[in-house]
Parts: sequence; structure tokens; C-alpha cells
Amino acid sequence: MALRAGTSTAAKFVLRGKSTRASSQLPSAFPAGVDPKASIKPHQLEGYHLKANPGDAPAALRAAVDHRRAMYDVPASIPVDGYPYEKAYMKNCENVIGFMPIPVGICGPMLIDQKQYKVPFATTEGALISSINRGAKALGLSGGVETFIVSFLRASRRACILADFLLHSPGCAGSVRAHKKLMSRHARCVCGRPVSQERVGITRAPILECSDLATLRAVVEWLGANEDTMRTIFEGTTKNGKLIGYHPYVVGTRIHLRINVNSKDAMGMNMITIGSDTLTKHICSLFPGRVACSTLSGNMCTDKKASSINWILGRGFRGVAVCTVPADVLRKVLHCEVEDFCQLNHEKNFVGSAMANTTGGNNSHAANVVAALYLATGQDIAQVGTSAMTLFNATKDGRGDLKLEVLMPSMELATVGGGTSLPAQRGCLELCGAATSEELAKVSLAAVMAGELSLLAAQCAGHLASAHANLGRAAGGAGAEAPPPKAQ
Repeated sequence: MALRAGTSTAAKFVLRGKSTRASSQLPSAFPAGVDPKASIKPHQLEGYHLKANPGDAPAALRAAVDHRRAMYDVPASIPVDGYPYEKAYMKNCENVIGFMPIPVGICGPMLIDQKQYKVPFATTEGALISSINRGAKALGLSGGVETFIVSFLRASRRACILADFLLHSPGCAGSVRAHKKLMSRHARCVCGRPVSQERVGITRAPILECSDLATLRAVVEWLGANEDTMRTIFEGTTKNGKLIGYHPYVVGTRIHLRINVNSKDAMGMNMITIGSDTLTKHICSLFPGRVACSTLSGNMCTDKKASSINWILGRGFRGVAVCTVPADVLRKVLHCEVEDFCQLNHEKNFVGSAMANTTGGNNSHAANVVAALYLATGQDIAQVGTSAMTLFNATKDGRGDLKLEVLMPSMELATVGGGTSLPAQRGCLELCGAATSEELAKVSLAAVMAGELSLLAAQCAGHLASAHANLGRAAGGAGAEAPPPKAQ
């Protein structure tokens, strides 16, 4: 790419053989040390300007952004001023041309496990935040949401089977408090053996190609006998991550090795990818010429897509939430009856989802809530594909009240690393008050429950279209302020 001679305020660039006029954002003169005639590729601009201005990284990075905007004739409607580009450099985004402002709203406070949270959501969908807030109000008047992050039990197979039996025995199923009690009293010492509790963990599933079945058998046997060795190797690649375990899934002469890691408050994909690379190289070195790693991610992880394996085994955090909404609260706040709500939930989220053959789709719009929360708090937004898998259940209890249950088996989120370190996203996390990734997972569970409760109630009462007309479509033309929803 070559810069053509011309005035400094209206430079022209040759971009892939096509001349474009520079954006008005281009400075009136290039920074000192920058040669306007130099041939520079767009992805090299940051390095070029940092070399020209080594003493002021923020200014150099901003100059690189301006330079690229001119190359691509970026419209002024994409903002550029006031962003700390040094925070994102080499971490969050490449070929930067500006930033994308998205409205951020707030719900709450939400009462979750007897603690109040102010929950931020970034969205462009009108009516979403008002709907979540309405659901949160009803849940708060009902005593709040109780949550439980389900964990793996590391013990003998017999011990784990017995622990599972205890957790699902009559009189205990459905009660989060009973589950917690059983975990503490029984699951920590099942069959006389100590049992440790681990989060489900983030996963990666490399593929090992074996030359023949004899080699495959030898690799599988080695994996079964050397978990401690695998743990030592993996944990030598990270300061914080802990290997939970792994399982070999065999197809022909290939092994899909699904690895589980506790990444603490980080989401952990960088951590587990680097660790998995080290593990597979070690395994291959034990069987030279007979085993090769064809890919570090063989899609049994499963990352950024709905899957049955994540639905059953979980990924990241596996959590449940419960709340019982009194019939009078449901009637007063959400304008519907318990029987109607339960019937609609069955017809829509179970029968309808079964007809559509969804995986993790037993819900009305969990992805809406998860996406808005993830966008506000700096999560990997593509992981909404897995993290939003949700089962939302509603039943009428013995007192005639509405019992709500949410299962989210695959919540991939973090409070450190990635986009959580950017200033606005960090501010949203601080506003929320979720200090750990587990705490943020509990917020996600409760927020999804609030969104499900409100949307289904609106459909029961026939208010869905009017809410979208009032809040999703601005009255009086584009840009006009929508009126508040009328009480029904």
C-alpha cells in the first residue's frame, strides 16, 4: 500500500488498487517521524507509529487509528475520540478504527441469595430491560432468588453414584437448600472416602490421531493410569488453572480428549488452549511416529455453539436457581394466573421447543438476557451460543403459588481477563457488585429467571405486542422518546 502525494488534510491512499479519499478525522499533519510516503499495510500501523513516537504510546496508537480511518474512508458517525486505545492494544481488537457505543441500562436491585445486585445490560432492543426489571420486581417481592452452582465430585465411581443418589432422593430433589445440605454432610465423605468439590470447568478437546488400534489402546490405558502426571504437566503452564480431569472419547483410531480445567475467575480459553497444547505434545512424545495431534479443538469442547455434551456435562459453570412467586404477587405485578402461566410455559418451552428439536432451548429468550449482560460486562459475546442454553420450568405448588426453576449448565464467563479489563466493562462489573466469576454466574441465573418470568407473563396477559409498540418502536418517528408503558 502506497501513500500518494497530496495535501496533508486530504491525503489519498491506494488500497488494494482502489483510490479512496481520506476521512476528515485525519490530523492536519502526520506526527513527527512519520513518513507520509512510506508503504504501510493496515495491520502494521500501530507498530509503525509506536516506533515513530516511542515515548507516548497512547498518542501513537491514536495516530495509528486516525491513519487507518483515512485509509478506509471511515465515516464520522463511527466515534473515535475519548477511547483509551492502549487498553485494547494487542489484547482485545486489531485494525482498530474507533469504538462502538451501545446503550447500557440497569435493572434492580435484584435480590439473589439475600444479597442485592444492580445489574447492567447493554442492548439495542427496546423493551428488554423494562421486561427484566419487571420480572426482578416480582422475584424481589417473593423473597428473591436462591441459586446453587453445581460442582463435580472427585472420588471413586461408587462414591459419585451414591452422592448422585443422595442428591436426587425423594424429599430432596428440587430444593436448593437440601442440595447444599447434602453436599456438605454426605458428599464430602461418601463411602468413608473424602470427596472434593470442583466447578464443572472450562473445556478443550484436542484430537489425537493414532496409527492403529494397538496404539490407541495404549494411549487410552496411559491416560487412565497417569492423571497425576497430566495434572502436573498442565498446572506447570499456568499460575492459577487447575486440571479437574479429562475423558477420552474414541472414534476409530482417533481420540477426542475432552479436558476440564478450573480457570478460577478467568474464562480460561487461553489458559486451557496453551495447557492442552503442552499435554498433547507430551503424549505424542511418548508414542513417536504413532500419535499426532490433528487439532487442539475438535468440537467436543464444545465452544460457542449449542451442544448436547455441554447440556449434559456442563461447561464453565453449571447452575440452578429457584424462586416461588405467590399467586397474589403474580396477579398484581404481572397480571396473570398461575395455571395460565404454567400451561403456556409447557406449551411453548417444552412442547414447542421439542417440536423445533432445540438443544438447551427450553426457554423463551434466555439468549436476550445473557447477551445483554455479557456485552455490558466484557464477556466473549460469541459464547452466548453455549451460555444461554437454559431450561426454565414452572409448576403450581401445594399452596397454589408459582414455583420457578432455572437450569443453566454451560455458563462461560469471567471477572478477570479478556474484555473485563476494558474501562467501561470493568465499571459495569464494579457496579454490579459481582466480585467473582461464580457470583456473576449467579447473577446470570437470576437475570434469566426474571426475563423468562416477565416475558411469559406478558404473553399470558396479551401485553407482548403493546410493550414492543411502546418501548421497541419510538412513537412520533425516529429518535422520539417512547412513552412509558401503560398499566394494564
